[in-house]
Parts: sequence; C-alpha cells; structure tokens
Amino acid sequence: MNNFITRIFFVASFTLSLLAVLYGEEAFKEPDFTVSDDFGMSSPMVTKLPDEKLLKNLREDDYAKMTLDDPLLRAAYVEVFWKAMSIPSDEGLRPELAAALNDMKRRGNDVTPVLLQLMKENPYSPFEFAALGAAYIDGMDSSPYIEYAREALKTRWKDLKSTDVDCIASLLLYKGVPSDVDFLRETAHKRPYLSDVVKVRITRFQRSRASHAQGTGPADSDESDEKRHVRGTPKASPPPIENAATQNLLVWLPVAIVAAIGASWLLFRKLKP
Repeated sequence: MNNFITRIFFVASFTLSLLAVLYGEEAFKEPDFTVSDDFGMSSPMVTKLPDEKLLKNLREDDYAKMTLDDPLLRAAYVEVFWKAMSIPSDEGLRPELAAALNDMKRRGNDVTPVLLQLMKENPYSPFEFAALGAAYIDGMDSSPYIEYAREALKTRWKDLKSTDVDCIASLLLYKGVPSDVDFLRETAHKRPYLSDVVKVRITRFQRSRASHAQGTGPADSDESDEKRHVRGTPKASPPPIENAATQNLLVWLPVAIVAAIGASWLLFRKLKP
C-alpha cells in the first residue's frame, strides 16, 4: 500500500514539475499588446504623398513658389509634425523640414485648412494628433485645432491611444478653457487606462500655473512651458494584459515549490537505508 501511494505521489510530483516548467516559460514571455484594444486604433497614412526623399535640398524659396495643394508641400508639412513630435520646433529638424516649418509660419492661418484636411483623411495615424502642434506656431489661430481635439475626444474616446490623448490633453490644457480640465477628467474616468496620462498632464499644468502666479517659475509663456514637457510624453498605466506575466508567475511558483519538495522527499526515501 505504501509503495502504491509513493508511486502515485511520484507521478503527481513529476507531472506538476513538468507543468511548472512549461507554463513557467510562458509566464516570462513578453505579452502581445496588439491583442488589447487598450492601446486604441492605429493606422498608416492613407493620403498618397510624394516620397520624403524628394524633399531633400529644398529651401524656403522653393516652398514659397508652391501652392497649398501641391503634394510635395503637403508631404513636407506632414514630415515636419512627424519628426517634430507634436510641437514644431526647428531644433533637430533637417534643413528641408526646418524650411517647411518656416514656410508654415510665413503662410500662417492659410495652412490650417490643409492640415485639418490631412488630419481628417488620416485618422488614427501618427500624424493626426501630432499636427495639433500647429496651434503652438506663433501667430496661428489655435481655435480650429482645439475644436478638432475636443470633437475627437468626445466622439472617439474609446478608440484613442494614450499618446493621442496626451497630445489632446496638452492642447486643451494650455490653449483651451477651464472646463476642459473637467472634460479630460470625465474621459479618464470612462476609460481608466488613460487616467495616468491625464493626471500627469493636469498636474504639470497646475504646477506651471501656480509657479507663474507666485513668480517662482521661469517667465516663459504657457506655450514655452508646454514645449519643455511634450517631448517627455508620460507613460500610461499598462493595460491588464501586461500583468499576465506576474500573475502566471504567482500561480505556478507555489506549484513548482510543492513539486520540488515532493521530488526531494521521494529521493530521500529512496536513498534512506
């Protein structure tokens, strides 16, 4: 009887050990985030534009000769926002893109319909919400971009990525109205995955306001303060799927320990004279 029980225990311990090894490997695998809709929708550019290589060596006077419906000019504008990470700055831009940015500054509000059209034609592309940065260009009317941001957050909040909401939150906080703060909080409440992005943005905004009000912060404009922050986009809390590795580990670690103890006990019994 004792031998039968020992054999059963040995088989069970071996099986548990094997399962622990197999599932332990799965526990340490990187999760596939693409299966989670917490990251929102993402799409490539739909609008067909000339290859960016054709922009090389173009100067401001070259862009000045182009009309706003010129595909090459539009390609240059798209590249500016793609490379400048939301808020256009000529720092770090290639010469031909810095020239395109200066062309936008020169044309001013005439550029807005072109950018809005490109944004609408390419929803969920990296360009769409990066182009909200046009609202920070000196002399540019920010109202159309603010309305675009509000409408996107109001109607597409289920599909937006955290990076999209980060661009939207930045614009609404620094260029919008006080009620936009509550609007952002309501969105974060409906979609908790976005709460960290919104909280970080609101906290930075409020600290900046308080610092300027007390005269302890730099005498920069709100836009300048936001430019310092936008390149350090805060990370949102990971979606639940990211915790799968930890959960699997917590489940299978006790199993592995029990199996190891059982195998050691059996080996001890076998070696015992």
